[in-house]
Amino acid sequence: MSNNWGLLAEELEKRRHAFVAIPGKGTLVIRRIRGNDLSFFQQLEGLAVPQTAVLSEEERKVLVGDYADPILATHYAGRWLGYYPFTPGQLIGAWLFLLEQFVAIRRRGWLYTDIKFANVVCRPGVQDVRIIDLEGCLPLTSEDAYLVDKVPYSLKFTAPEHVTLVRKKLKGESVKEAAIVYQLGILPACAMGALKRLHIRTPLSKSWKLFREQFGERYARFYKLCRTCAHPRIDRRPATFEALLEQAHAALSGTEYRRAWKVRERLRAPYGPVLASLGL
Repeated sequence: MSNNWGLLAEELEKRRHAFVAIPGKGTLVIRRIRGNDLSFFQQLEGLAVPQTAVLSEEERKVLVGDYADPILATHYAGRWLGYYPFTPGQLIGAWLFLLEQFVAIRRRGWLYTDIKFANVVCRPGVQDVRIIDLEGCLPLTSEDAYLVDKVPYSLKFTAPEHVTLVRKKLKGESVKEAAIVYQLGILPACAMGALKRLHIRTPLSKSWKLFREQFGERYARFYKLCRTCAHPRIDRRPATFEALLEQAHAALSGTEYRRAWKVRERLRAPYGPVLASLGL
């Protein structure tokens, strides 16, 4: 973003958000506040999501001048998962870390419903992994039912039953949390596809092939767990992130996963107190 702060205000008017680098604060995404956005960010404070950046009145005036609408500044870092090279241990560790974060978000009363490699950002070496695009969060329901027109839809990253409902234009129908578990199941394969710069329209089968070649033998249990999450039949998948977390702890033991668990511990360290308060 240039130093033309008036232009930044115009970007906010047109696009709802814009990026800006501030010395001492890093890169921030500046957004117009919509509805209960600020309250929502505060509910997820301390987790691996963009954190609210406190701006002084002077900083705010420098950024957007006399722009009257409320704004929200949140930290933003890194590139999408698969942009930088990763080792198998780093990818599995990041996946375990993300799973625990989705459980933590769930225990705060929300379900993140837009899992794809572009919504997971990190730094080189799979450092500082964060979940972005929080518009994909929906209030958790006791009925395990989420309206189709409220759940983000990206064909390549969407469960089969969700795709069917969208194509039939059944907006009054709902999907279950298992449809979101599907998204996390295909994430490693999609990250492999992103690493090899496969086009977004490339069939998912090619990404699965790359994933199987890298993980299918030495890390067979992880590969099998991901395939189970992404099973075409919803009744064959873990029903919730909580259930998947239990399965992951049970399945991914052994010396071949030692490095992955160390990566997961490194990633979760900054969030340890918050996770502990949530029973994680």
